Amino acid sequence: MKKRTLWMTGFSAGLVFFGLVLDPADRLIWNRTASAPTGLYWLSDAPFTPGRWVVVSSQSVQANWAQEHEFVGEDWPLLKQIAGGPGDEICRTGRDILINDEVVAEALIVDSSGRNLPVWDGCVRLESDELFLLTPHPASLDGRYFGPVKQTDLDGVAIPVFVARDRQGASGCKAIHADARESEANPVVLS
Repeated sequence: MKKRTLWMTGFSAGLVFFGLVLDPADRLIWNRTASAPTGLYWLSDAPFTPGRWVVVSSQSVQANWAQEHEFVGEDWPLLKQIAGGPGDEICRTGRDILINDEVVAEALIVDSSGRNLPVWDGCVRLESDELFLLTPHPASLDGRYFGPVKQTDLDGVAIPVFVARDRQGASGCKAIHADARESEANPVVLS
């Protein structure tokens, strides 16, 4: 107990120092949706590469749709994982989602409340300014429903700082990429 209290005190002091040195107002993001591990993320200008978590702009088509259909509150950050980058072929055939001819996920037709979800169909090769977002959570509102996104629809890379341990069990898509930087792969995790 004493060790945990000491650790939490040190972590809190570090956050205060962090806030004094940098302006975290627009850089710290709290994820509260089930699509990504709940917790605190740092918005980074790191390059968009497969495997990284990103923040979808609240002004994007995807975020506006999610807000209008009451999946999220107004201006909530949407965290999604990059599954495909420039040159990758992305397809939706029926409910199957394919990246470079490999089935990686399945789209739902309706959500848990019975609301219809967006549908796109066909194949597209990602251009230099496009990405495909797909998170492990099987009910995530991501590329399964919206297709590719423009990089300009993203606010930046979300680096986990302090996140809850994943409690969702089996994922809804195959492992995407594991090339995240060491600091991204080892955030502080709550048990």
